[in-house]
This record gives sequence, C-alpha cells and structure tokens, in this order.
Amino acid sequence: NASHLYHEAYKTLERVLVSQNDLESMYRSTAESYLARAKELRATPSNARSGSVSRQDGLEQRCYFMLQNAIGLEEKGQIDEAIQIYLNSAETCLEARKTAADSARHAKLTKMAEEAMSRAETLKMTQSMQKMKFPQIPNTPLPKAEASPPPP
Repeated sequence: NASHLYHEAYKTLERVLVSQNDLESMYRSTAESYLARAKELRATPSNARSGSVSRQDGLEQRCYFMLQNAIGLEEKGQIDEAIQIYLNSAETCLEARKTAADSARHAKLTKMAEEAMSRAETLKMTQSMQKMKFPQIPNTPLPKAEASPPPP
C-alpha cells in the first residue's frame, strides 16, 4: 500500500544518507516528509482512501519512482547517490518480478532492472575514467642530436 511505499522510500533515502555520510538538509527533509506521509496514510482508515493499489502495482510504482529519483540526482551531479538509487531500484524491480502475474509485467520489470543496472555501471565507469591520471607530456625541448660521422 502507499504508506508502505513511502516508508520504504524513507528507509532507502536514510540508507543512502548514512552510507554516504551525507546529511544534506534537502534529502533529510525529503526523507522526513516521506515518513510523515506514511504515518498519515496509516492513520487514515483504509475505507476512506480511494484507488487502492495492489502490492504488485505498488512495487512497480516504487521501481519507477526510484528510477525517476536516480535520474534527478544524476542530473544534479550527485552521481554517487544516483548510483546507489539505481542499484536499489534494480533490486526492487527484481523483487517485484518474482511475483509478476503475467509475462508482460515480468518483461517490463526485467527491462527496468536491466536499464537501472546498466545506468549504474555506466556512471561507475565514467567516474573511474575521470579519476584516471594520464602523464603529462613534458614541455621542455629535446636536445639536438649531434651529427655522427658516416660509417667507413
């Protein structure tokens, strides 16, 4: 249900914040707003909520939400966080795929997981390439070679 998804999103953001030792207020406030929303939804009687979503649909929506979040982080230049969210998204897609009711949904979740993993690997490779240091070509002129006598 929605409260579960908000709570899971909160826990994911908390893990990223703790693993990165990064307590940026923007992410902290987002995580806290997710937790508040989860509590609010739990306090509301289920018959008062409309548009109930199946667990399978909820997991699929969570996968999509996480991918969108990772894309946003990537666009902001927060690559380490984006990689972590892409990997978590792929994991969630694979988890959801286990309970897919039909082959179309199974294929969709597989594709989402593959795209998330691919993007995470691409970002990791790009980071590695940027960290590589190539030697600089020296600017000093080469000494002029002296003419050697012709062979006898």
